[in-house]
Amino acid sequence: MIFSLFASYGAIYSTNTLEVQEAQYYSSGLRISSGSPAGNQIPVIINDFNYPVGCLYLIAFLIKPCYSKSASTVTPMCYALINSTIPTKMTLTVLGLSGNIIYEGEIEAYKVYLGNIEFVCTKPGYYTELWVVMKIDCQFFRIGYYVAN
Repeated sequence: MIFSLFASYGAIYSTNTLEVQEAQYYSSGLRISSGSPAGNQIPVIINDFNYPVGCLYLIAFLIKPCYSKSASTVTPMCYALINSTIPTKMTLTVLGLSGNIIYEGEIEAYKVYLGNIEFVCTKPGYYTELWVVMKIDCQFFRIGYYVAN
């Protein structure tokens, strides 16, 4: 009985470790390019050399500059539009590249495809933080982010 309990824990731990390693691998190939702002929008192109074909999720939100690097978890003040379209509301847990929870709850996300140009809205006095999130085996990992000011 005790052996079976430890074996189950080991299998779960091993699976989570593999997912984290996969997220780290995709993160290492991620490239985010941005252009010059046009009005209140910034053009952004996302490519991943380790994940050539597929979809990702983008989450864009506005934060005050003083919070951009200090918080270990994030509570978005309000979301920023991407391509001036309505996002999909999702309830999910977003993990960082070490497997830690960086966000848990309802979030507004956009499903996008690599290589497409995305127009991210900005607002004066705020930073727009753009998260690149990937779904790996039913878990969501933030594999990269971009901060526009």
